[in-house]
Amino acid sequence: MVSLGELRYLWERGLSEQSLCGCGRPVPQCPFWRGVLPLAYPDAPADVAAVIRADRQLLRLRSFRALRRLVRAGPESDPTARAYAQDMARIYGAIHDHTGGAVIVDSSNLPGYGMLLGAVGGIDLCVLHLVRDPRGVAHSWNRTRVRDDRGSGAAHMGREGLVKSSLLWNLWNRTTEACWGADPSRYVRVRYEDVVADPRRALEPVMRMLGMPGDAVPAARDGVVQMDVCHTVAGNPIRTIAGRVRLTADNEWITSMPRARRAAVAVLTGPRLARYGYPWRATGRRDTASAKHGAHPEARVFIEDMHGAARFRARVARNVRWIRNEGISRVLEEKEVAPARNTAAAVGKWRYRRGARVDPGTAVPVFVFGLQRSGTNMLMRGIGAAPETEVHNENDPRAFDRFKLRPLPVVQSIVQASRHSHVIFKPLCDSHRADELLDGLHSTSAPRAVWAYRDVEGRVRSALAKFGDGNLQVLREFADGTNVGRWHVQRMSAETAAFVRSFDFDTLTAASGAALMWLVRNQLYFDLGLDRRPEVLLVSYNAFVAEPAETMRELCEFLGFPYRAALVKHVTPRRSTYRDALDVDPRIAQHCAALARRLDSASRRAGAATRP
Repeated sequence: MVSLGELRYLWERGLSEQSLCGCGRPVPQCPFWRGVLPLAYPDAPADVAAVIRADRQLLRLRSFRALRRLVRAGPESDPTARAYAQDMARIYGAIHDHTGGAVIVDSSNLPGYGMLLGAVGGIDLCVLHLVRDPRGVAHSWNRTRVRDDRGSGAAHMGREGLVKSSLLWNLWNRTTEACWGADPSRYVRVRYEDVVADPRRALEPVMRMLGMPGDAVPAARDGVVQMDVCHTVAGNPIRTIAGRVRLTADNEWITSMPRARRAAVAVLTGPRLARYGYPWRATGRRDTASAKHGAHPEARVFIEDMHGAARFRARVARNVRWIRNEGISRVLEEKEVAPARNTAAAVGKWRYRRGARVDPGTAVPVFVFGLQRSGTNMLMRGIGAAPETEVHNENDPRAFDRFKLRPLPVVQSIVQASRHSHVIFKPLCDSHRADELLDGLHSTSAPRAVWAYRDVEGRVRSALAKFGDGNLQVLREFADGTNVGRWHVQRMSAETAAFVRSFDFDTLTAASGAALMWLVRNQLYFDLGLDRRPEVLLVSYNAFVAEPAETMRELCEFLGFPYRAALVKHVTPRRSTYRDALDVDPRIAQHCAALARRLDSASRRAGAATRP
């Protein structure tokens, strides 16, 4: 079997927007699709724009009745449908040949697309009808979800209101049953909740429908599944997850959705609610699936997953803890609450824009990568003091959404509109995408990058002061497979992943978790091949605070604007000294020390290369 996500969007998102495949590469650069597309179109490339126009014309919701009539008459009866069906036949046939006859799993969802697909010659269509409690569906539709495939489309997935999502739930489920439900050899209906609770048992009829052994579902008894890399062209952001995953039910709606909204959805979906075995009243205050599979008692909801008032309260609580640990003066310094300095910098930049002759679109984009609590704020403050620079930190909503960089077309538009010679971005949560960002930003001036790192102990102490045991909990979730989709753990090598999973997280301290996170994220500098790229400079925070002028000179030389003493005025030369020892697991400490030596050596070489 081969899972390819929502294949309907191959043309619009995969080939037109060049969004990411599930393997992490842009679809046109993915080895799988580079093998399929020439088979489908051996003589000339597909007319992508024409396929997208046909898709939008044929599959609009208001065209559904016309589509049903067209399918009954056959796609050949309409020129647009005939051309669209030919493209579908080409691509599905090429996938079939390229995979050696594998069953193609297409999660395009839309019943109208399935109807049209079933009318295409050469396609043997079976339907897995997946249903979910409509209250959970309505709650999920109303949540803000970032589209992480970074195409040129919206930064967020679409949202729908309670009424529309309920009506669509009725329409899609009723239509799916009406079209295929009468043929049990081609149709199986399963509930999402049953799949999560016991995937092998719930999916056994599906396997039998496909002529495979019923017990062939690769799920362990405790709900853990080994997820391989799939070449999915579109779908939920979790499609990029690979490795061990423990299936747990998303029952947030039971506790978070107001009772009146739950009741409204139940009224709107009443007849089918009972048909699919869902109770009229949803009760319970706990995620029973998580409890069944042994979710850790300290598991938490992270701030980036929260919404509204809960998110605001969590941020306030974190800042209060931070102030208690490090003092208000240190916190205000890091948050750059310095009106005099900020005003002077703003005036300098205003004068630069008035006097400099920077051609539109010629600014140099610069990315600052690394790990949180590694001194990047101090580095950014120095670079940002230069009048040549336009700076976008991760709390700037123009360039970032919840600390993650917006799609590359948005970044490119910011660079093109800039009247400065350099535009600086600090996408720390996207450091695992450093190579993709450098290669995928098609700007007039070639992008550059800085990777900043700090000594392990200094970073661990700073992370504990601000985040508490947050790093430990993220890595615990990754190790036990309950959540492997967080940005913290993306693109780690198989060797690093095996090292993380080798620990008993019940015995690790928060300091060990923070040190292990330092290892995971900084190892990416070498794993992504950034040490071999001349457009990337490795900078040591410790070297910066020990010798700020020399380090900043090297950085200015690398980026291409003049050094000034004002750029390090905020830095007091100092060396780190710690009185009490941290409780870090010896194996973690040993691996961190080895990586630190490797980083220090690479940083010295990089610094020497920038000196005239």
